[in-house]
Amino acid sequence: MHESDSAKRIALYETIQREHREHSPFIFLMQNTLPIACRKNISGVNMTVLSDNPYDQVKKA
Repeated sequence: MHESDSAKRIALYETIQREHREHSPFIFLMQNTLPIACRKNISGVNMTVLSDNPYDQVKKA
């Protein structure tokens, strides 16, 4: 799934998560956290749990 509109993408993910919670025989008890850090002159860093890290949006001031 590739949706470039972030609002539509968030709505799709919410729908998928809701459907999964309602119909899945499994329960997620916890999710790994991956701490990230970057310098103040770096912008556009947006790490996601889906391992879809859009590095093309990262900029150095």
